[in-house]
Amino acid sequence: EIQTPNLDAFAGDAIRFDQAFANASWTRPSFASILSGRLPSSHGVMAKPDALADELTTMPEAFGAAGWETRGIATNYNVAPYFNFHQGFDRYEYLEPNFVLGADDAAAKLLLVQTLRRVIETVEAKLGRVPAGSAYQDASVVNARLFEWLDERREGDRPFFHFVGYMDPHDPYYPHPYDGT
Repeated sequence: EIQTPNLDAFAGDAIRFDQAFANASWTRPSFASILSGRLPSSHGVMAKPDALADELTTMPEAFGAAGWETRGIATNYNVAPYFNFHQGFDRYEYLEPNFVLGADDAAAKLLLVQTLRRVIETVEAKLGRVPAGSAYQDASVVNARLFEWLDERREGDRPFFHFVGYMDPHDPYYPHPYDGT
């Protein structure tokens, strides 16, 4: 039997949601729903070019209006400032990926590069090598940045809201070594 004391302790205090569903099948409208509390048909972020409307009140804006400090970190291009996902945050940082061959993330331009990247990443993963480029910054990079922010505000007297978006459970998946803990 596997011992999970930290998960067991967390489960003792946690709330379990048995009927939780995503409001969309992909990132941008799903995160827009999380941050606005609205369905995609209401917030209007449904297609590739769509961005959060300035008129839409977001959770960070509501927290900010109540005196909270708000910060966000994301590694997914779909929630980058380009699509207005920084709206309402005091600080928002998009951690750009390290792309193979220096390519950008314009989907139409990257089809061939993405295919090549996946082939290269698959081969490198099989060989146990670190990928030459990554489609995202992994959790260790995100957590390091988050911990810097938490250290910066350690003495702060305002309540705070931190939005942290990880790509690690998202395609493409890079398995991390399991050390048994």
